[in-house]
Amino acid sequence: MNRVPKIIGLLFLLVWMNACTSSGTIQIAKQKTVSISPRSTVSLSVTAALPSEDAREVTNRLKAQLFGRLVSEAVFKQVLQPGERANYRMDIKVLYAEEVSQGARIFLGILAGPNKLTASVSLYDQAADNLITAFEVGGESATHPYSTESSIDDAIREAVDKIILALR
Repeated sequence: MNRVPKIIGLLFLLVWMNACTSSGTIQIAKQKTVSISPRSTVSLSVTAALPSEDAREVTNRLKAQLFGRLVSEAVFKQVLQPGERANYRMDIKVLYAEEVSQGARIFLGILAGPNKLTASVSLYDQAADNLITAFEVGGESATHPYSTESSIDDAIREAVDKIILALR
């Protein structure tokens, strides 16, 4: 009988700790067939599958983070606008986005749920129009209202981390 309070305490601690961190997922649909030279360029298109305010906002923030990080982390030499001549073309479609307001997070706590996004990513060799890799990424923020990782930007960062991981 002495074990029950310990088990309950451990479960509570695990749920509480999980609520304090953001996370990301990746599901590979087509494994990368060639290695990408860090001296190559990519034309980046980021669009929303559904016309919602959350999806539009997430799309803009995702694109901004990718423009900076794909170069700063030496995945590509340069990231270009859609339609510009490049070695590769990357098409990203935001399939799902949900942003929890800060007010809801404070009033409802972890019951408000995380900020979430899901996006599909396809990378093509632009000259040959061959699919190099395809995958789906997800990002989720922490649910605890006082966590430093509870904003939509944390969910986006997690998704960008997974995109960069898949392209390396």
